[in-house]
Amino acid sequence: MGAAPGEPAATGEVESGEVDLSLMDEVPAGHGGGELNTANEQRGQGGANPHGPTNPHGGGNPHSAGSVAPQFKTYFDLNLYSMPGGSAGGGVGLTFDNFHSFVMLDIIPTPDIQFSADVSTSPRFYELAYKLTPSVTARFGKIWVPFDDMNPHHIYGGRVNVSRLTNGDNFLPDIFTDLGVGIDWKAIETARISLEVKGYVLNGFRAAGADPLTPNSAYPAFGAQLPISPDNNKDKAIGGRAHLLISQTWGVGASYYTARWTDQETDPRRLTMLGADLQANFGRTTFRFGYAQMKVALPATAAAPQFLRGANYFELAHRLGEQRRWRVTARAGTQNLDDRAIDKNDRKIAGLQLAFRPNMIEFSLEFSRDLYKLTEKTNYNFTNLRVVAAF
Repeated sequence: MGAAPGEPAATGEVESGEVDLSLMDEVPAGHGGGELNTANEQRGQGGANPHGPTNPHGGGNPHSAGSVAPQFKTYFDLNLYSMPGGSAGGGVGLTFDNFHSFVMLDIIPTPDIQFSADVSTSPRFYELAYKLTPSVTARFGKIWVPFDDMNPHHIYGGRVNVSRLTNGDNFLPDIFTDLGVGIDWKAIETARISLEVKGYVLNGFRAAGADPLTPNSAYPAFGAQLPISPDNNKDKAIGGRAHLLISQTWGVGASYYTARWTDQETDPRRLTMLGADLQANFGRTTFRFGYAQMKVALPATAAAPQFLRGANYFELAHRLGEQRRWRVTARAGTQNLDDRAIDKNDRKIAGLQLAFRPNMIEFSLEFSRDLYKLTEKTNYNFTNLRVVAAF
C-alpha cells in the first residue's frame, strides 16, 4: 500500500502480511531516515488482523520467498510510570515496568506459505498462513482475532495496555488470539476503494470469571489470554469483520463475534459482541473511533438472566516537525464491564501523549486521568515515561 496524499513514501514499509510489532502501542516501524511508515498509519485497511489478505507474499514483503531461513522481528518497551493507589488494594507510586518483550519468528518456504510465531515458552500467537488465491488467504493456529481496529492491541477504555495498569478485569484480552482457523478475502482492491472481509471459527471465551453479584455462579473470563487447552464445549466461536477503505483516507469497519461460553455439562449460554469503527488519515493528522457492545446470557443461578458490556475509544494524533518525528496524541474512552454493577473496573479515561521518534526507537511521555469517581478507587492519575524499540 502506498503513501497517502501528503505523506512521504515510507522506507522499509511493512507489507500488510506481516505481524507488525510496531503497532503494539501505535509506534510506527522505523527503518531509518526518520520517515513515517504510512502503511501502519492506515492500518484500518487491514482492520484488526495484522495478517492482511496479501499474506504471505507481495511486492512489499521484505522476506525472500522460497527461503526457509527464519526471519526475526523484535519489540521491547521499558516504562517508568506513576499510578499511586490505582484501585482498592493496588497500584504503585513509582515503578519501572515492561509491558511487552516480543521476538517474532517468520518462515516463508514458498511464496504461498508463511509460518509466524511468538518465540516464547508460552507463545501467545502462532499461525500458518496459506495463500489459496491472489485474494484469499487461510490461517491456522492461535490466530489474531479480527475485531475492531486493534492491531494487535485494543484501546477500549481510552488507554493502551489499560489491563496492565489496574487490578481489575479488561474489556477484551490484552492480546486477542485464540485457537482456530480463519479466512481473509480481499473482495475489492482498486486505487480508490479497498474492501476486506475476514471470517473465523475459534474455541472462544470460557467460564473462568467471577460474577460480581453472584460469586458462586458461572461467569465468562474476558481479560485474560485465551488458553491453548481443549475447548470447554463442542460449540465454537464464529465471527468476522468487514472493512472499507476509501481513497486511502477514510476507513469504516464492522465486527461480529458470538460463542457459547458455558461448559458442555451445563446449560448452554452464549455471548454476542458487535463492533463499529471509523478511521481517517489526513497526512499529518489521523483519527480513530471505535465502539463495541456485548450481550452475555447467564445461567439460572445468576441474579439476572443476562447483562451488557460496552466500551469505546477516541484517538486524535498530529505529527510535528519537518520530518514528522514528533507526535501529539489525545486519547479518551469509557468501559463498563457489567451493566448490573458499578465498580472500579468502570472507567472514563482522557489523556495526552507526546512522542519523539528519531529512528527505530521512540520516547514518549503520557498523562491520563480516570474521570469516573468511585469510593473503590484511590487514585485517578497515570503518568508514564516510556522508551519503545521495534525492528
